[in-house]
Amino acid sequence: VGHSLGGAMATLAALDLRTRGILVDNLWTFGSPAVGNKAFAVAFVAASAHQHVHPASWRIVNSGDIVPYAGSEDLFAHVPATVYYKDHSNYEVCDWSLEHPESRSCNIPRPLNPGLEIVKAAITTIGGGSIANHTNYFNLTTRIWPQDCVT
Repeated sequence: VGHSLGGAMATLAALDLRTRGILVDNLWTFGSPAVGNKAFAVAFVAASAHQHVHPASWRIVNSGDIVPYAGSEDLFAHVPATVYYKDHSNYEVCDWSLEHPESRSCNIPRPLNPGLEIVKAAITTIGGGSIANHTNYFNLTTRIWPQDCVT
C-alpha cells in the first residue's frame, strides 16, 4: 500500500519481491505516478501472472488528481488495474492491455503539460484544486509536508 511517491515505491518493491519469488498478493496504490515504461509494465504483469496474482495491482486514481499523469505517455506507462473515481462514490475499473497500457476506457483527462501543472498547483492552490484531489482519498487527507515531525 502506498500513496503518491509511496505508491511508486511500493510498485517498484512489488516487482522486486515478485521476481525474487516472494509472494506479493495485493498491491494497492493511491495517486501514484507511473514508475516505468511499457517494458516495465509488461514485466510487472508477467511477474504477477507467475504468482497467479490478477490484477497485478489496484491503482486508485481520483478525478482531478494530476500526479498520476505526470510525465509523458511516450516515456511512462502505468501498471494495471486502474480504478478511476469520478467522485467519492462513482468509480470505473479501466481497461488495460499489453498493447495499450494507458487505457482510454475511463476517459481520464490528462493535463497538456503535467509537470508544469503540478508546479502551478503547488504554488497557487495548496489548499484546494488539484493538490486537494491528490492529497484526499476516501475522505482521508495526507499531508504534503510533515509539519509535526520532531527529530
